[in-house]
Amino acid sequence: SGQRRCLSLARSIKVNYTDTATRTLTDVKVTLDTSIAEENGYPAFYDDSDLYVDLEVSGRSFDINAYALSRDDVAVEAVVGYVDAAGNKTINLTPRVSVSGVEIVKVSPASVTVFLDQVREDDFNVEAKLTNEITTADGYYADKPNPSVTTVKVSGPDSALKRLNKVYFEATVDEGRALTDSVELEAEVKY
Repeated sequence: SGQRRCLSLARSIKVNYTDTATRTLTDVKVTLDTSIAEENGYPAFYDDSDLYVDLEVSGRSFDINAYALSRDDVAVEAVVGYVDAAGNKTINLTPRVSVSGVEIVKVSPASVTVFLDQVREDDFNVEAKLTNEITTADGYYADKPNPSVTTVKVSGPDSALKRLNKVYFEATVDEGRALTDSVELEAEVKY
């Protein structure tokens, strides 16, 4: 039978469109590795709230949006190397991202500074200190305040303990209270 078959070829062109965008992840926690310094007797003393950074990332918008990329997908590490003297040490940060096609453009700040020192322990005599005057009832007198313990053991950075002159317990007597007997007061330890 004389049917003709027609073969039709379709030609098409596929165009991939990928948009590149940037996004900033704020308050990313820095992991601080001080193991090498600690092995040499120099632990780090720092405020944990200083160990957060912002990361600017770049990639396809669908890879870096808030649903696709979170703080759990990035890591920032600071490694303290060999230390042989006390002092501030600035450590460059090493960021990493686990999502393919995403790269870290900027870390802000790019470094953190920690203080490293040897730990020392020392005993200090304690003094009692009142923040206000004692009022006594008629016929009574106030003696010098006495701390509940006479010495305390203080542990901390060697350089800080070298500057420590005295330790005292500081307390406040209730205003307007006329004392007729000895009282025990809650006190703060001060240096």
